Amino acid sequence: MTLASTSRILIIKPSSLGDVIHTLPLVHALKRCRPASRIGWVVQRGSASLLRHDPAVDAVHEIDVPSTSDPQAGRGAYGRALRGTVAAWRDLRRQLAAMPYDLVLDLHASWRSALFALLNPGGRRIGFADAREGNGLVQHERVPVPGPMHALDKNNLFAAHLGCPVQPQDFRLPVGEGPRQRVEEFLAAQGVARSR
Repeated sequence: MTLASTSRILIIKPSSLGDVIHTLPLVHALKRCRPASRIGWVVQRGSASLLRHDPAVDAVHEIDVPSTSDPQAGRGAYGRALRGTVAAWRDLRRQLAAMPYDLVLDLHASWRSALFALLNPGGRRIGFADAREGNGLVQHERVPVPGPMHALDKNNLFAAHLGCPVQPQDFRLPVGEGPRQRVEEFLAAQGVARSR
């Protein structure tokens, strides 16, 4: 598949912060190849602020689903996660009905992300060939994964699959002026000289 007929792209990679950062080069490559496209991202509330400063991301679809893998989650974690998933599902369904996407890239490869991918009315869904939890059953197309690899390299397979390989300039982490100023003030208070 190529990006030629795609004007709206939805990324599904809700968590974790590191995984969201590992997905940014793919998003930057897609925007570089299709600058007029609108890119949306389904992401957990805790990572959403990172994406709001990135000019490649046009829409942030926040969800708030409690983790079940956190050792601090405690008793009732699965119930809270299920309720959070249902609430996120309802809200996301409303958002995607108002703003549907041509292409959905499910990089999370879980049953929950498959449910989120199904909420987009129409559009083509692409996931990983090695997806777990039945995720591949809802995808129209699967990106082959040749074997175990770092998450960054695996995510970049999507870009190559879509005819837009990641380039060195796609590896960047945009930071807003407010956070940048706070870091500079902190470093100055610690006696660290400013450099550019």
